[in-house]
Amino acid sequence: MQGHPDYAHDFIAIVGILVAAATALWVAYLHRKQMRQIEAFRSNPALGLIPPPNQIWVLIKSNILLLCAALALLSFLLDVFSSAPVTRRAVANIAWDAVSFMCFFLLHISLKFVRLFGKVISAITRLTDGQVHTSEFVLEQIEINKNMVEALKPKGDQPPVKR
Repeated sequence: MQGHPDYAHDFIAIVGILVAAATALWVAYLHRKQMRQIEAFRSNPALGLIPPPNQIWVLIKSNILLLCAALALLSFLLDVFSSAPVTRRAVANIAWDAVSFMCFFLLHISLKFVRLFGKVISAITRLTDGQVHTSEFVLEQIEINKNMVEALKPKGDQPPVKR
C-alpha cells in the first residue's frame, strides 16, 4: 500500500481487538455491579435500586465549566504554537479560544462565589432562626417569672408573710 507502512494495518487490528476486549470487560463489570445492587435490594428494600453516583462523574459534573475552560485553553495553545501559516481563520480561531477560556473560567469562579454566598446565607438564616427561638424562650421565661411573682404577692385581704 502506498504511503502507509505495513505495521499500520497490524496496529489498527490490535486497537480493534483491545477496544472489543475493553468493552466486554466494562459490560461484565456493570452487569456484576447491577446484580450486586439487586441482591442488596432483596435483602434490604430500604437501600433502593439506584446506586450512588460514581466519584469521577461527580467531580466532572461539579467542575464542568473548569473542564471546558481547560479544553479551550488547550485548543488556544495548540493554535498559537502551530507551525501552520497564519490566516484569518486561524486568527478568528485563536480569538474564539481565548474568549471561550475567559468566559468559562469566569463562569466557574462566579458559580463558586454564588455557592459560597448561598452557604453563608443559609448559615446566617440558621443563626437568626436560633436567635428567634432563643428570644421566644427568654420571653416565655419572663412570663413564667411574672406569674410566679404574682402568685407570691399577698392578696388584698391577707396580711403579708413575715420572714
